[in-house]
Amino acid sequence: MDKEQCCIMVSPPDTWGAFHPHKCGNNAIVERNGKWYCRIHDPEYIAKKAIERQAKYNERWAKRCIELSGHI
Repeated sequence: MDKEQCCIMVSPPDTWGAFHPHKCGNNAIVERNGKWYCRIHDPEYIAKKAIERQAKYNERWAKRCIELSGHI
């Protein structure tokens, strides 16, 4: 059986990359809503990482606000 490929279109990071999109070359590992995704482009993984990143930012920001509140 042929392995499915990730369905996401990616562009190289160079200057003209936006004009040359191509399909992600990674093998798909998960199917979501009828589309196949690799580990990097899995929508659920992306959402989970965004929540973790926001929580870390909020924690750092809260600490910084406490530090600054003492300097008024």
